Amino acid sequence: MVRWYLKKMNQLKFLIISIALLNFFSCKKKEIEGIIIGNTLVENQTIEENKKLDTIILKTLNGDYNSLRKLNHFQCGDGSGCYDKGYIITQVIYKLGETEFIKMVEKLDNLFVYTIVATMLGARLGHVIFYQPELFSQDPLSILLPISTKPELHFTGFSGLASHGAA
Repeated sequence: MVRWYLKKMNQLKFLIISIALLNFFSCKKKEIEGIIIGNTLVENQTIEENKKLDTIILKTLNGDYNSLRKLNHFQCGDGSGCYDKGYIITQVIYKLGETEFIKMVEKLDNLFVYTIVATMLGARLGHVIFYQPELFSQDPLSILLPISTKPELHFTGFSGLASHGAA
């Protein structure tokens, strides 16, 4: 009787450890080829959706412009999920290089290009409206250009994007 009980306990331990390891090594990866995927996208999707996102990212990194379109249209859920998706696209641009990314974008339709441009303009305007409204009266050129005219003309680089402005 004791031997039977110990055997069943060992089987139960094995089952629990197997389930724990399966959960630990599940398909919910947080990184694909150096592209970091935010927690919101990883945790709020099914395993199938995560696998689909993995495939889309890999194909995009291999230069498939149709996968870039799929990545753009991938359902991201709420604001933080869409922020994570934007971060993925930013990392793809960085990893591919601007020249290669521009070649891919040129193959896409105009709506995609308008979406990217409108998102960047909205993010910049959102930042200025919420965090630097004085720029409208003091230095309007610096709103959209990478320069500042106050106190004298100098290059500032592009900075200041608000994610809620892009939304």
